[in-house]
Amino acid sequence: MSQTIGILGLGLIGSVVAARIGAAGYRVIGHDPAVLQLDGVVLASCPSEVFAISESVILCLPDGGVPVAFEEQRFRNTEQRTHQYFGKMAGVAKDSVALHLVSRVLGGGGSWGGVVENWIELTFKEYAAFRPPVAKLGERWRIKPEVSAKLLTHFYPSTENNDVSKNVFDHQRLDAKVIAVDGEEETATLRLSGALKMKHTFYNKDDSNVVQAEMVGFVQLDLSTSTIREFGLITTEATYGGGKFAVGLRLVALPKNQ
Repeated sequence: MSQTIGILGLGLIGSVVAARIGAAGYRVIGHDPAVLQLDGVVLASCPSEVFAISESVILCLPDGGVPVAFEEQRFRNTEQRTHQYFGKMAGVAKDSVALHLVSRVLGGGGSWGGVVENWIELTFKEYAAFRPPVAKLGERWRIKPEVSAKLLTHFYPSTENNDVSKNVFDHQRLDAKVIAVDGEEETATLRLSGALKMKHTFYNKDDSNVVQAEMVGFVQLDLSTSTIREFGLITTEATYGGGKFAVGLRLVALPKNQ
């Protein structure tokens, strides 16, 4: 039986990737809310179905959304801004990593509808929470709530109030699963999945609007040092007050000792 490869995003790039993977003999399952039919691709009803069925998942994100901040040609500028933000051109604090976050309202609406960015610093103790209890395929665990909260409290659309200290969770979680282990390189690759429901105060007033979001991502971890080599986390669905938004989070600065 051929291996199943999943693809999220079947637009200009994703459709070509899907065709080439299918031509190579793999079974392809994909999801894109704007695509109703695509030759050679089994269409899933939601992103979670793709992850549940596939051995590997490729993210081909839509034009005009969060990926605009992830383009390779912008990486160096982003990295420089990150270093400036933390006040250290050589990198962030020793044994810490810097994560670059982008949030964008989808479909317009409000005067705050542009792209905004922020940075999150994780200490060694915090990102060590991503080390699997046992480095074997299929190992699952829930990331410590204080660590996932530090990341997910930033998952909201850009609004006039961006004070994360006023965000209050109804619930939040971030789960990890080992999907690959390289004994020679001493690395493990993790698949992340999570969800949240959070009260985000608008104009410093208590209203009925809440943030609800689901996200997926990956981590590549050095098992010998517990340090993160790669990190990515994006929303698959996110709403606030009836509107949609998207958030992406990625690693842009490695620990100084690497």
